[in-house]
Amino acid sequence: MSNLPTKEGSFSNLLSLPPTTSSTTSSLDLLESSSEQNRSRGAISFRINYESRHQEWMELAPLRGQCFVWGAVRSQSPQELVFVPQIVPGIPELLQGHSMVDMAMMNGFFIVLRDDGEYVNFGLNYSKIAEGDNACYCLPHAGRSEIHDEKVIATVAGITHILLLTGAGHLFSLGTNDRGELGRGFASDVPDFSPHRVIGLGHEFMIGASAGQLNSLAWTKDGKLFSWGDASLVRMWTPETDWIDGPFDHLAHTDEVEAERENRDIAPTPKRVQGLEGIHIVKAETNLTISAAIANNGDLYTWGDHHCAGYDTKNLNVQYPHKIEALAGRVQDVAVGPSFVVALDTDGHLWSWGCMFQKNHNPVTAYPLGRGGERSFVPTRIPDLPKMKRVTCTGTTLFAVDHEGQLWCWGDSPHGQCFTAGVSYGRPFKTHYFQELNIEMVSKGYGSSFCVYTSPQ
Repeated sequence: MSNLPTKEGSFSNLLSLPPTTSSTTSSLDLLESSSEQNRSRGAISFRINYESRHQEWMELAPLRGQCFVWGAVRSQSPQELVFVPQIVPGIPELLQGHSMVDMAMMNGFFIVLRDDGEYVNFGLNYSKIAEGDNACYCLPHAGRSEIHDEKVIATVAGITHILLLTGAGHLFSLGTNDRGELGRGFASDVPDFSPHRVIGLGHEFMIGASAGQLNSLAWTKDGKLFSWGDASLVRMWTPETDWIDGPFDHLAHTDEVEAERENRDIAPTPKRVQGLEGIHIVKAETNLTISAAIANNGDLYTWGDHHCAGYDTKNLNVQYPHKIEALAGRVQDVAVGPSFVVALDTDGHLWSWGCMFQKNHNPVTAYPLGRGGERSFVPTRIPDLPKMKRVTCTGTTLFAVDHEGQLWCWGDSPHGQCFTAGVSYGRPFKTHYFQELNIEMVSKGYGSSFCVYTSPQ
């Protein structure tokens, strides 16, 4: 065990981070840059010296193995948004030579998991906000990630809840539970930031999980997929009927007892997803109204909002998993938004389909599809891109990393997710901030701030 500072109570204090040491400390003090300050523009610009390889290495060295954040990392006020990636201080020191194995984010709260099972977290203290306090930002803090002597090996985050996977194959949850997203058999308006086992999984050995906005997915070693949480499709848009309320079936399982509940649009106990019998699932992703799962043979299955179906259907809901025939046997990664899907095939190409969801947007314009705002109900390749190795979605903003370790982004950028506020980008572009660095890890989760980790090499 390392000598990193820990808090009493181990992982139960995951979200109870210490406040800043001084009440006058600005959240600006939590961010620093190893590059040059351009005072005339009020921005940070990375300065690379190309006169010699040695000088270039000296310039880049402080930027390698670092976490960078941007967006609404201080607040959602337009005057406090961060448009240029800033280094989170102290991360290399807290990693202490260990490698990073996972990164998750939840509304400005970030968790970084080390390979020895310890964690580093920083950012917004969400537990305090849930208790009624004002926003509180905290410096990186390290501690143990063990629950009842089980080492946490992966973590994922939704809008307000977190799932923790242990090496023993057990799944724990913490956060808010308004829609049964914690998987504890009930819903409650009282948040719980102490991790407890997700019930209803029996003796299954869990190897992966995905936290949606108000729902969750988890899959087992032998490829079975479970879902729970919010089961309604809330509001969706169709050309024929404009905005309407969606039906009950987003979780792809039926339960007569739950259907008779007063709150029949929630399912607080995990149930196996129907329609995937005999199919070995190795990865899944979920968002507000769409879920997707990848089989071990590369097939992709989607369900939920009808825009996920991969064809122009008049049905409002794809109740059970539907195979995307156009990409059969070719999918290695997938990102899902509120009403769209982006899939990464085995050749490194990105494919997208669906439309926009937010009511304050024009549903005819689908910027997250990466084709200039053009909608498509069938999988269509995003053109003019190099080969990619991963893709992720945060709301209606998308990020992808190519085989050179470069970061690409597109979609909505209301809080500077794409380094400019109040605009939408219909086509992917490569950010220039990390041109001389390799992006090793991209944070996954929800919120208006974002984080990446650069390779130490």
